[in-house]
Amino acid sequence: MSQGMKLLRFTGEQAQIVAKAASPQGELTHLRHVTSAVMQDALTVWADIWAELESGVACGVAVTPETQKGFTPSCG
Repeated sequence: MSQGMKLLRFTGEQAQIVAKAASPQGELTHLRHVTSAVMQDALTVWADIWAELESGVACGVAVTPETQKGFTPSCG
């Protein structure tokens, strides 16, 4: 069984709770959001790469004669 952790600030005779450690459920929710953001960024990068390479790929041929001159991505 895990115990929670609290950060306390003592002012005079009373202790005020400053922050609490996240619960396991809260940590899992945070991890899910971080994973979702990373996955979305990865998919966006893949879509950009695929869009750049899509016109240069033909059936069975990786480089078409038009692209032999040199590949310049749209971003420069």
